[in-house]
Amino acid sequence: MAEMPRIAGRVLLAATAFLVPTILIYRTVVDVSSPYPGAAAAEPAPAPAETVFVGVISRYPSSVIYRGYQPVMDYLSQTTGRYFALRLSGTYEETVQQLVRGRVAAAFLGAYLYVKAHDEHGVVSIVQPVNDDGKPRFRSVLLVREGSDLHRPRDLRGRRLALPPELSYSANWLLTRVMPAVGVDSTALRSLRFLPNHHAAVYELLRGNADAAAVKDRVAQEYRGRGVRVIATSDPIPGAPIVVAARHDTALVGAITRALLSLDRRAPGFREITAKWDPEFANGFTRASDADYDVLRQMLAPRRR
Repeated sequence: MAEMPRIAGRVLLAATAFLVPTILIYRTVVDVSSPYPGAAAAEPAPAPAETVFVGVISRYPSSVIYRGYQPVMDYLSQTTGRYFALRLSGTYEETVQQLVRGRVAAAFLGAYLYVKAHDEHGVVSIVQPVNDDGKPRFRSVLLVREGSDLHRPRDLRGRRLALPPELSYSANWLLTRVMPAVGVDSTALRSLRFLPNHHAAVYELLRGNADAAAVKDRVAQEYRGRGVRVIATSDPIPGAPIVVAARHDTALVGAITRALLSLDRRAPGFREITAKWDPEFANGFTRASDADYDVLRQMLAPRRR
């Protein structure tokens, strides 16, 4: 029995040695302006009673979302005469539920999630961001570390894969389009993990805890020249839309749409307005329709069934 305290002590020390680095890594992952520790986002001030809440899926850590999305809310507040504020969530599906239950008036969804939410709940896409060419098209990419011996998707066999949440397009693109095309089944991987957001997938790659990661091109661009390289790129897909519920305030939707579509990227002062916006929105928006996303329905139908 005298051995029991010593054994318990060793177990406690081992658990502490595991948990402390894990907690520090988690704090870094949810913190992020870089792959290194930084200051956490400040809590937003209490919102006025007549606040228009806009949801955001958990595609990025909260500090990244507040930094790049709050300026869009500020712009809407200044141009519409209503007060806009973000309402974050812990998962992609939670944002959809916030919208369906009326806790948010609009939401930023991913393109794949929009298709699912439209089919299941009738949500409506109103605008979508445009890229540097002025087109509402974006891509997903497959990343590896610089110096990796992985050069093409078929090299994933027996390797560790880090992905953003299951409801992201990037995860679905890799699992349902890329890997089947090269004969690599998920069971042929050494490991497959879905991380809380796109940045977390890149972090796991950079830390050596994964051999490859699939993320949005906007996130890959953030890490350009910082230890990663691209080995596969998706075809262009429709931009991730701002959406509203099937039953929505048409006047409010009109105000949001007019405000965002009134921005002309060729006009003087445009860059000053969007300078602090998330890079995905820095070129402005264009009108969105449900038909824009039919290409995703065709691509991802087997996965969605």
